[in-house]
Amino acid sequence: MRSLATVLVLLCIGLSAAAGMAPAVPLPAASSQPDTARTDLAGCVQNRHSLAVLLLMDTSHSLNSTDRDNKRVLAARLAVDNLHRLVSGDKEVTVQVALAGFANKVDGGPWRDLNTSAAQVTADIEAFRGKNQTYATDYIAALNGAREMLADQAVNGDRKACQALIWFTDGKNEPNGLATTKADTDRAQQELCRQGGVVDRLRGTDATWLTVGLNGNLLQPEKDLLGQITGVSPGCGTVTSAGGARYLSAGADDLADAFADLLQPTPPQSLCEAGRNACTFTLERSMRSFYVIIHTSQPDAQVSLRSPGGETVRLNDPVARQPVAGAALSWEWFDHETVRVSGDLPANTTGQWSGTWEVLVPTAARSGRIWLYGNLKLQITGEPRFTRGQQWTLRAEVSSLGAPVDLAQLRPEYSATVTDGADERPAQMNPIAGRGEADLTFSAPGSWHASEVTVKIKLSLRTPSGVDISPAAAIRNISVDARLRVTPTSLEDLPSIRGRARTGATLTITATDKAGCFWLAGDIVLNYVQEPMTITTDHPEATNEENCVRLAPHTADTLDITFKPEHGWSGSVTGTVPLMLKEDGGTATEQTVKVSFRMVAAPDVTLFRKSLAGVVIATISPLLLLFLVNWLGLAKIERRRDLRTASVKIDVTPNGSGVDIESAVNATDWTDELRLKAPSRVSRNKLIVGELSFKAHFLLRQPFAAPRTRITVPRGRCVATPTAGPAHKLDGLPTYLPGTVAVIAEATRGPGRFQATVVYVQDTSRRSTGDERRNQLRRDVHAAAERLVVLAGQPVRTTEV
Repeated sequence: MRSLATVLVLLCIGLSAAAGMAPAVPLPAASSQPDTARTDLAGCVQNRHSLAVLLLMDTSHSLNSTDRDNKRVLAARLAVDNLHRLVSGDKEVTVQVALAGFANKVDGGPWRDLNTSAAQVTADIEAFRGKNQTYATDYIAALNGAREMLADQAVNGDRKACQALIWFTDGKNEPNGLATTKADTDRAQQELCRQGGVVDRLRGTDATWLTVGLNGNLLQPEKDLLGQITGVSPGCGTVTSAGGARYLSAGADDLADAFADLLQPTPPQSLCEAGRNACTFTLERSMRSFYVIIHTSQPDAQVSLRSPGGETVRLNDPVARQPVAGAALSWEWFDHETVRVSGDLPANTTGQWSGTWEVLVPTAARSGRIWLYGNLKLQITGEPRFTRGQQWTLRAEVSSLGAPVDLAQLRPEYSATVTDGADERPAQMNPIAGRGEADLTFSAPGSWHASEVTVKIKLSLRTPSGVDISPAAAIRNISVDARLRVTPTSLEDLPSIRGRARTGATLTITATDKAGCFWLAGDIVLNYVQEPMTITTDHPEATNEENCVRLAPHTADTLDITFKPEHGWSGSVTGTVPLMLKEDGGTATEQTVKVSFRMVAAPDVTLFRKSLAGVVIATISPLLLLFLVNWLGLAKIERRRDLRTASVKIDVTPNGSGVDIESAVNATDWTDELRLKAPSRVSRNKLIVGELSFKAHFLLRQPFAAPRTRITVPRGRCVATPTAGPAHKLDGLPTYLPGTVAVIAEATRGPGRFQATVVYVQDTSRRSTGDERRNQLRRDVHAAAERLVVLAGQPVRTTEV
């Protein structure tokens, strides 16, 4: 999988080009900002193979001066472009993207799958160009709206997806626009930063939070508040961001590098020197792809790319793909000054593309950077499990396209950590000479109790010329077994709770060769809970060794846990289930199981539901009563006791202008075979003649319409009358049936002669002469049979005519 480093890298590149923006706000030193945003999100995607990114875009009126050139739109497009490369480069990874605008309220768009809807995502971004007419910048509305959108995605989308929030704002917090007073901002800051307030609730999710400041002219207190809200400095909220946080300010000289460091395993290389028209980069044989961003100093500059062998291609088209020197190149212009070039480097054409490339610009380029990727992947082999009380070991390997490699020429340097909860400790890495493998060894401290720990292994690799092509870190959650085995080892990502519903899970504890028992070591602890939560288990008495749940050798028992909130709210909940496990003759050991689930607020609609139900009942009851009266009293076949029916088989031959009809049993006249007789199956609202069924009915959606009769035949057959059909079902006939003629035939058949069945309904009160009746019957049968001719070789779907 291509490193998630590229997820947000281009965002910073686009912002660094913001010539029209205000002067830069200096960034804190890299070491002063937490690194969890990079490691947590990259590791999360590596484990879960799913990412959801919310772009929260400021649309306040002040953008007319702070972002006149719509650089936030360019930045978002660059970010999405690189996200698209992530999903196209690794089919196992899915990425969803949503955009939301905010000023005095949040206007959220739909979540879109980037692999199938990249064009729609681009259109969503472009819709923010020039969208800056509202006089307000309401942080509370923005962050509450973002939290609800992320929670909704977790419930209705992939609940295991890693989440990231990218918040563009030009600050400052002005909930009431130009009329905002100091008292307004003080109240808003109190609501944002208090314990359990807006910021705590958003940090309670596991989303990585990135804030991009678009205004370099903010006063120092306003700058400080943005950093405090994001979580890179103390002073707002009491919860540490679970997914890591970062605050970047547009226009800073080191903005691009700061963004690149956020998720990229390797730093970008500079392409251009000041005042030069040619920007160069070198591709070595160990590389397999590259990604270049060039910002020209003049709009619509003619940019060209020259390969080591002198082959030149002009980057004139807005979007294009073209092979050059054995490399598969593609490029895209995002505005008049910013072009992206990427290339895949096949191993079988190494001799053509390896060497120094040039990016030629008629006038000097303002800036340019390149990210170089090798084809190496670091991974933990097998399915390791650790055992408490023993030394922990596992093996990591580096492969190239699935094959082992020798890293001797790339100066490998390993580092590793093992983490239990918030306790992260270094582990020993022992490389195996001549092979791209290394063994990890670690002795866990006795204070560790988690049933699952996180192992992170990093590998630094440099080409002979010094280019960093380090692969993404290998991150894996490893189960830790005790004498009694607990499964699953983690209760993370339980089904989400909507409103006041409930969620839960079951832990299974299994004994091996010896008997034992288990009990809860204390209360189940939950974090980020905003409203009271009821927690129940099916073993409430198992709180100490005397009341533990006993296990015979080679048997198992379960612990069912249920979580139910008293009120609905939106956010994420994390916590631990503390278990004590004791094998007979041994000592008790504590083991904690992580638990997490999402919450989505649903309003308390009991009163609303009752009111709505009353309105519905008052409206529908008369209609239902009318329908019932109609159905019982009027939906009936009229004069059914007087009805007589007959049926006869005929042969139908199309003759070009109509049809010829003959008896199927060689009688001189097929009408001679009609024998009217009382029907054998007739009821108040139903009459059956052979395969054909007549049924009188009312439609609920038309309670004031007259009753009608429906004709149906079995699937595979069709019916036609002189005025309707052919179809599998005919509706709308009157409930008075005498004189009805229907012809039935196969629904799918070849051209030419075919056999059909005539069904005729009459009553005993008919006073017409025999000749009149026969002539009308012949005309009706011919008309119905002619309708059936259209079936020749064509299937008829079940429809209602």
